[in-house]
Amino acid sequence: MAVRFRELASTQMGSNEWSVIYDASRAPPSGIVFPIVGLVLVGIALVGMRLRHFERDDHGEARGVIGSRKARWFFWFSLSWTVVAAGMTIVPHLLLVQALRSRRYATVEGRVDHFVSANLLAKTPERWTVAGHAYAFYDAQFRRGFDSPGYVRPGMEVRIADVGGAIARLEVHR
Repeated sequence: MAVRFRELASTQMGSNEWSVIYDASRAPPSGIVFPIVGLVLVGIALVGMRLRHFERDDHGEARGVIGSRKARWFFWFSLSWTVVAAGMTIVPHLLLVQALRSRRYATVEGRVDHFVSANLLAKTPERWTVAGHAYAFYDAQFRRGFDSPGYVRPGMEVRIADVGGAIARLEVHR
């Protein structure tokens, strides 16, 4: 059940006392580099498909051929890479932005409790709870919404626009 996000801060705090740390509508999707790499690979494949190379026919004579089987295979591979990567990064981000703009999210507001720092060597995520809602972040893991450890500290007063467990907007009390 989505709760409307209050435009003004809670009754105890004025709206000018909150700083926006993350807003999905202003941030690029996590992992955007993967579809971009796919587009670069598609460009390379298209160039490879237009290059002329020489093959020998059945009689042993050389003939010029544009493109090769490997170039076509590489084109389809890179196109598939791009579509899958975009589907895994851009589409979930756009759905999150749409939920944020149409106010379909729960507002979670309170102090950060049960804080555990991230440990890259032990591969443990940063974990914390706010008003009974648990969140976990790890640098090597892509999630939709806010996914960066290190911005929140124990005891901070935060306000979160939560869309199915993903943080669409994170604000901290100054």
